[in-house]
Amino acid sequence: MSDPRPKIILQAHATRSKVALAVLLHSKDRGARDLKKPFGALIAGAVLAVVILVGFYVAGRLGAMSH
Repeated sequence: MSDPRPKIILQAHATRSKVALAVLLHSKDRGARDLKKPFGALIAGAVLAVVILVGFYVAGRLGAMSH
């Protein structure tokens, strides 16, 4: 039987190369570590959630006033 270690090493290298290429092609000035920090998206999502909740609150109040 053949030793599977060289194949595993080649697969790991190919995976790292693909990840590095994807980061290089699809990010602007951010590195791989910056991609793991989604604070901007987290804050934007929280702001959007608050806006939606305020919209539902206002719509409910307006609906209650019309009855």
